[in-house]
Amino acid sequence: LIPFIIYYFLKDEKKIYEGFIGILPERFKDPAVAILETADETLAKYITGQLIVAVVLGVLTFIGYRIIGLPNALILSLIVVVTSFIPFIGAVLGALPAILIASTTNLFLIIKVLIVLVVVEQLEGNLISPRLHGSRLQIHPLIVILIVLASFTLFGVLGALFAVPSYSVIRIALKEAHKYRILTQKGGLIHDEKR
Repeated sequence: LIPFIIYYFLKDEKKIYEGFIGILPERFKDPAVAILETADETLAKYITGQLIVAVVLGVLTFIGYRIIGLPNALILSLIVVVTSFIPFIGAVLGALPAILIASTTNLFLIIKVLIVLVVVEQLEGNLISPRLHGSRLQIHPLIVILIVLASFTLFGVLGALFAVPSYSVIRIALKEAHKYRILTQKGGLIHDEKR
């Protein structure tokens, strides 16, 4: 169902947006518009960043699997691309099928797959993801790591998948609410001074 739900959300994005804004009281419309627009921009940056990470990891694992002579390297690399949408732990989940296939061949091939996995995971965890997401979302790489680990521990794989975008949207909403509160207080002061 998820692909169909996403399709209709994307297809009717404007109607959903206008409907949501339309039901809000007048005084909340401006902050809601600011939150939604900033969240939309941030999530777009996150998704494109995660897509870049997934493709880079897929290419790196494909090269590694080809070097060690693992059968079905292309398909196994595509699995890594799909699971890599989960920051930091996605590459490990994507490598499990490769380890299973290697276990049917010989023990030495399992060790080679694990070496490829460690190298790719180190590149992804220490170089690619934190720099890409940190710079695009303006979140410190350590915060990204802690959020993903906490969400994975509490909510499992789905929690890890939605951890960074959820954190980004919540952070935006809190910032915009704080701005709105300050503006409202200043507006109240100006109104009082005019009296």
